[in-house]
Amino acid sequence: MGTPTRPVFPEGLAPDLQQIADSLVAAIEARTGDAAALLAVLRFLEDCHQWLRDGLYQEALPSNRQALFELLWQMEQQRLWPNIPRAQWLALLERVRAELAPPDGSTSEIPPSG
Repeated sequence: MGTPTRPVFPEGLAPDLQQIADSLVAAIEARTGDAAALLAVLRFLEDCHQWLRDGLYQEALPSNRQALFELLWQMEQQRLWPNIPRAQWLALLERVRAELAPPDGSTSEIPPSG
C-alpha cells in the first residue's frame, strides 16, 4: 500500500482556514507511525465532520428550489462536492418538496424522490 498524497486544499481557502489546515497536516505528520495517536486524530475529525454535516451544514442548506439550484451550480463550478450520504440528500429533497407542495396537499406537479 503506497503512501497517499497530502490533502489538496481548495483555491481561495480563507486565511484562518488555511492556517488550521496547515496546522492539522503538520500535527498529523508529527504522529506518523503512531497508530493510536493517528486513530485519535481520525476519531476527532470524524466527530467534527458529523457535527458540521448533521448540524450547521444541514441547517444552512437551501429550503427552496431556486436556492438549491444556485447552491448545486456553485458546487459544480467550484468542484466543492461534499461527502453527503444519499439519505441526507433525500431528506433535503423532501424538505424542498414539502415547501413546494400546494396548500391542498396534492403533489401532482412535484415528482417523487427516490
